[in-house]
Amino acid sequence: MYEELGDKRGISIWMGNIANALKEQGENARALEYYFKALKLKEDLGDRKGISIQLGNIGVVYDEIGDYTNAQKYYTSALKISEELDDKNGAARSLCNLGALYTTLKKYKEAEKYLLAASYRDIAFKPLMRAFPKAVSGKVVAMLGRP
Repeated sequence: MYEELGDKRGISIWMGNIANALKEQGENARALEYYFKALKLKEDLGDRKGISIQLGNIGVVYDEIGDYTNAQKYYTSALKISEELDDKNGAARSLCNLGALYTTLKKYKEAEKYLLAASYRDIAFKPLMRAFPKAVSGKVVAMLGRP
């Protein structure tokens, strides 16, 4: 229907939703295809917030398949755009993703830097930080030998 109407915004949302479903089913390669299609449409529309969201989604898939170099690249790109837009929730999400990534890589000082940056954000981030897995931030603190 969106295609018939030429509704790029609707198509981009639809593509992102398909990608989310594929990712949840473990079909990461196909999920990436749809995330990249959604990203292209967001770029065509000039939807910078949407671009940031898709970059973050792509980063998550790369993170899940163990391609940490690409995960870092996409998380960092998403963070940059979110900060340019003053999108506090988007920035916090990217900071948390980077913190979790560095925890996986056992780069605990880097993880701490990103997790602290996320926690020091505006009050709007508090629900996000409560939802962030305590095991990640707890592991960072433990590995750094702090109480």
